[in-house]
Amino acid sequence: MYGSQLLTTAIFIFGYSVISAGLVYWSLGSWKVFQKRVRVTAPLKLWTWVLAGAFVIFAFAAQWPAMFAVTLHSKAILATTLIAVGTGIFEESLFRGTFFSVFMANMQYRSRSYQLTRSAIYSSIIFGLIHLTNVIGGNLQAVLQQVVYAMAFGLFLCVIRVMTNTLLWVIIIHTVADWAPATATGSGPTEVSSWWLIVGVFGLLMLVSLVYLVKVDRLLERSANLGMPNEQGG
Repeated sequence: MYGSQLLTTAIFIFGYSVISAGLVYWSLGSWKVFQKRVRVTAPLKLWTWVLAGAFVIFAFAAQWPAMFAVTLHSKAILATTLIAVGTGIFEESLFRGTFFSVFMANMQYRSRSYQLTRSAIYSSIIFGLIHLTNVIGGNLQAVLQQVVYAMAFGLFLCVIRVMTNTLLWVIIIHTVADWAPATATGSGPTEVSSWWLIVGVFGLLMLVSLVYLVKVDRLLERSANLGMPNEQGG
């Protein structure tokens, strides 16, 4: 798709995504995970820096800088931007919004432990597997690597939602990740990377994200058992 047809499609995707996000917000009543943000302890601050480092490595391994350079010189930059924003809004309201919140509600109803961690894992697995649809028009091995990429990225985005207690920053980060010509054309991935790179870099982001979520879960459960406040203003 090129020219006016691509731009028309981009406008439709953006509009559809905004309407869908509005319906999700109306259904959930809020984008917040907690009434107030979780109180950040010294160990959590340390793991926040570790997580930031793992994410930077992840972004460079996924070739984000090169992808941005191509997009900046693309004739379809407006359509690409609209589709990236629309995709970020739609997928985050669905996966880190609806699915994550539904899993959290289920965990709370069943009084399960590690509620944040479990909800993040389940919603990220679904997020990863949905990318299997890209096998149409894409290379199978490249698509499988994209599934791993999406799961790791999904876990990281769950951490960002827990950390910021909103979907705003999650949507922004997802939009940046999708700001690429391939997103606008809808073509599946064809370039295969080294599995050692995939497992090493994406696995690192998964591991650090899980450690962060587990620590937050333990903090919340410990505070609940002691009857202490575990949230801060904001």
